[in-house]
Amino acid sequence: MGWLLATFWASLETNVVVFLGVLSLIYWVGDVKTGWMRKYHDYIQWGISFAFMSYLFLMLKIDGKFHPQIWGQHWTFYNMLIVATFIFCMLMISRAYSAIIALLTVAFFLTFPATLSPRRTLAFAVVIIIQFVLAKYGRQIWSRRVCVYGLMILYAGFGMYGLLNLEHLPTDQGFWLRQITALVFQAVVGYEYLRLLIRRRMASDTFRREASNDRMTGVKNFGAFNTDIEETYRRFKNGGRHYVLIEMDVDHFKGINDAYGHLVGNQVLTGVAHTAAQFAAELPRECEVYRMGGEEFCILIRDLETYSETSSRTITQNLKAKLDALRFKDDQDHEFGITVSIGEERVLKEDNNYLDIYNRVDHFLYAAKNSGRDQINLHGITIK
Repeated sequence: MGWLLATFWASLETNVVVFLGVLSLIYWVGDVKTGWMRKYHDYIQWGISFAFMSYLFLMLKIDGKFHPQIWGQHWTFYNMLIVATFIFCMLMISRAYSAIIALLTVAFFLTFPATLSPRRTLAFAVVIIIQFVLAKYGRQIWSRRVCVYGLMILYAGFGMYGLLNLEHLPTDQGFWLRQITALVFQAVVGYEYLRLLIRRRMASDTFRREASNDRMTGVKNFGAFNTDIEETYRRFKNGGRHYVLIEMDVDHFKGINDAYGHLVGNQVLTGVAHTAAQFAAELPRECEVYRMGGEEFCILIRDLETYSETSSRTITQNLKAKLDALRFKDDQDHEFGITVSIGEERVLKEDNNYLDIYNRVDHFLYAAKNSGRDQINLHGITIK
């Protein structure tokens, strides 16, 4: 019995430590905001979770293959598999992922030599339904301990029931006490660690958002622009796709502040930012809006397979039309509109620095302003 308990606690502690390491690795992958890992982080996280579950399944089969005393006559690996699939479904928040887990669950139970009775089939069905609920509503329930632990009890209970009628179940004294103890310990440690990681992620995302976004308008600030355009330029130089930069300036903005007050001026800036952000979101391209300072804004349009001057002109003209159509009211309820000047430029192969495109588009913007404002300048040519 001494060796039995020793192997039980050793395998339990090892599995918990490894599982926490897997959760930390998945968290780290999701926290990477640049490069190819950012683009494929979902699939990488899936791969890590499947690798860990494969390890647990392999060890469980070895546990059942050899003489039980070698492994301590316990289901530590199966208990860990229950907890891992539960937490992974809640963490990934993906119906596709839950569908794959459902198929693996069916395959897992079919590998054990036992009669597929109606009750056992029902137990499998409940397990799969809970997996789907976790994948669909994980974002809403992850912080609700009562809900999560309630679902965990159902999940573990029906999962255990699915294997109760297997042949050659261990019958030593204290077997079920060890299993319940292991399951509760793994579930509590795994879930509470997950809560800690998610709360840390939320705090980190809030910090990043506050550091990279303009507080008044909500769009990204110049610091974020500098980081993003440098990364976009690096990808372009490494064989990536083209990109376009649009810079715009609210005409006579000082006059708006002088005539209507700074509060109304702030409303104008917020309206311009929100309209530009909505316009960018509706484009079938990867776009981002930035407030460069004062009344100047930029839109970065990325991942263009080829550059079309006609298409670019149309986009810029449509943007200007939306901004020119904005209407605002002063504190006397008098309505007024605005105009904007815009410069537009594309990245060039001969660009030697990531700021070359910005220097050009800034020059084109001021060329539009110097031509009488309310103009668009495309690559050095001013048009209405």
